[in-house]
Amino acid sequence: MVRRVRRVGELGTGLWPSKIVDFALNPRHSKTEFVGVDSLPKVDYGRLLRERGAKEKPTNLTVLSKTDAVAYLLARPANYFSHVYAHFLLQHVGFEVRKKLHAELFRTLQPGARFTTVDEAHYGPQFRSELVAAGFVVKMKRLTPRELLGIGSENSKMNAQAKLDMAKNIRLLRLTLTAKSFQAALDHDKRVSIQAVRQKLLARKGNQTPEGRKAVERMLSDPDLMYSEKPFVRLIAMKPR
Repeated sequence: MVRRVRRVGELGTGLWPSKIVDFALNPRHSKTEFVGVDSLPKVDYGRLLRERGAKEKPTNLTVLSKTDAVAYLLARPANYFSHVYAHFLLQHVGFEVRKKLHAELFRTLQPGARFTTVDEAHYGPQFRSELVAAGFVVKMKRLTPRELLGIGSENSKMNAQAKLDMAKNIRLLRLTLTAKSFQAALDHDKRVSIQAVRQKLLARKGNQTPEGRKAVERMLSDPDLMYSEKPFVRLIAMKPR
């Protein structure tokens, strides 16, 4: 019996791929191959290694910059990965690109393996339906900012902190304004936020098609999720055995 190599991939590492670096440096994962990819011109993991006292890059770690996630997966054989994760990546690519990405994730994951993603909660139902359409069995769970912080990636920390700061500002407004003025200010902020997100999404390549536009409207159909106690979502998509 041929034993499969365990491989874990992170798509969209950002400039500081701290999570996958920490995985690779953990002695418990010495026999697992870790790969991080991002389209940025440079991904700086050297500083992360120095901060953690590592004298050299672990042999089980590969970090690739200037690398498109779909193109990277297309070059991999079927059943290549044991696990893949992406934090706050899917909202940054258009509908048509997501379809290609989900198809390649399904092809390159081993049977029974999982793709895990976290994002803002209002994207959750749409992303879940897209992953189900690609063949995955999907579980979805809402997360608080504190729970998101515990995930440990730079993208998760940044988004969680932004929500914590927003919640703090809302509490201050509630203390300083009358109930009527507070609600009016909050409603205005929601309208401005949704309009800004809609314009950003519709400007993206792949969202101008009829299906892409429908997906955008579905993602923005419940703006109150942005201001809830659990404004984030985690999707776990399993490839059936």
